[in-house]
Amino acid sequence: MAKVIIVIEDGAEMVEVSTSFTPELPEELTPEEVEALTPAQMLALQLLGSLDEDEFLEEEDEDEPAPQPKA
Repeated sequence: MAKVIIVIEDGAEMVEVSTSFTPELPEELTPEEVEALTPAQMLALQLLGSLDEDEFLEEEDEDEPAPQPKA
């Protein structure tokens, strides 16, 4: 079983996110399986070396607008 605890400090606030799950370590995850993972599960699989970091970063990039060049 993998347990991941993430502590986020934002100014005076601290938020702790925790999850436990038993990861099945497949050779490759389908896009549907990746989309169904929680952020904590994605991080845990990245740490265990089962999720391609580029795949995770591509998904993050889709949510953020592209940086604009400074004039």
